[in-house]
Amino acid sequence: KTNFINLFVTFEPKSGIHINTEPPIELLLESDLKIKKIQLKKTKEDYLDFSSPVKFRIKPKTNNFKKDSLFAKLQYYYCSDSEGWCNRFTQEISIKINISKLAK
Repeated sequence: KTNFINLFVTFEPKSGIHINTEPPIELLLESDLKIKKIQLKKTKEDYLDFSSPVKFRIKPKTNNFKKDSLFAKLQYYYCSDSEGWCNRFTQEISIKINISKLAK
């Protein structure tokens, strides 16, 4: 059986700030996890659409994954529309997780 962790990240920047989708938003994980899929909505300008969260589908590299927390770094570029600058931001995240079996 394959176990996955679905991580939803919501962005709420100040007015006049957008988040680029190129270079892509990255989630840097611990070595025993890997990203299987990233889902996000883009605007017509290829900026991140804030109306829905970014979804990261994460797979443990082993079937006996037993951690109770997830540590990662989220990296992305945010820009000011009016001032014309961009910056890279790195956010460390720590999330408590509860691994359970789904009912059949």
